[in-house]
Amino acid sequence: MEYTASATYATGYPNTGTYANNGMSVVTGLNTSVTQNINLPNNWSIFSTYIVPQNLNISNVLSPIVSSVIIAKAENGNVYWPPYGVNNIGDMVTGKGYQLKLTSAQVLAVNGMAVVPEATPLTIPSGWGILGYLRTSQASIVTLMSPVINNIIIMKDGDGNAYWPEYGVNQIGNMTPGKGYQMKAGASFTYTYPAN
Repeated sequence: MEYTASATYATGYPNTGTYANNGMSVVTGLNTSVTQNINLPNNWSIFSTYIVPQNLNISNVLSPIVSSVIIAKAENGNVYWPPYGVNNIGDMVTGKGYQLKLTSAQVLAVNGMAVVPEATPLTIPSGWGILGYLRTSQASIVTLMSPVINNIIIMKDGDGNAYWPEYGVNQIGNMTPGKGYQMKAGASFTYTYPAN
């Protein structure tokens, strides 16, 4: 597998931290941990992350903002409902998005390994599902979805904006890190995001 990492180097070597033809350096460690800060609005939204946290349980991922969490919902109807001690979502799934209702706007910091989008094929279900966004920068929804456009009936963001290819409607514009997208597919298919 391929991961994004930052290296630490031993001191005393001439090419520490840079490549040099016939150079010399010693890597003493690799840090694969990165943080994604996700801006979450008050009330309902759809969020996702391009990070794979060490502990995938949604209760752990949302623990920094749990005092503001009313409920989180997965595409299959399972919920994480902290005020009532209910968590039948369990582990978050890479590439999925989650509906979230908060009592106030929050910034959620998710720490772990960054996903390599082009090496992470996603299975999109027939009918309604919630697609996560695995890239680290914005990109046009038209460009990203063009390889699978014949499978997409409609997509919606957390604000109700739609991408409806059949009718030439694109209110979403760019897909954005931290957001999730409801998608209605005509049939199940596999989708892989392009590289960052």
